[in-house]
Amino acid sequence: MKSGADHPAVKIFFLSLLGGNPAGIFNSTMPLSGEEAYYWMWSRHPDLCYFDHPPLIAWMIRINTALLGHSVFA
Repeated sequence: MKSGADHPAVKIFFLSLLGGNPAGIFNSTMPLSGEEAYYWMWSRHPDLCYFDHPPLIAWMIRINTALLGHSVFA
């Protein structure tokens, strides 16, 4: 029987963390684009419906901002 560290799902999880981390570091040095800033401002006032976008994007940005604070990683 395999131990927890030998399980393929665990290896895939840690490889995805290693693969995603350089992208996160690179993206943290770049300023927000106009569209990203627009989405962030739009998520500050969550609602059930918006004129030009579905609400799930705003809700997810709001949840990440609440959990991680006002940073590029949120």
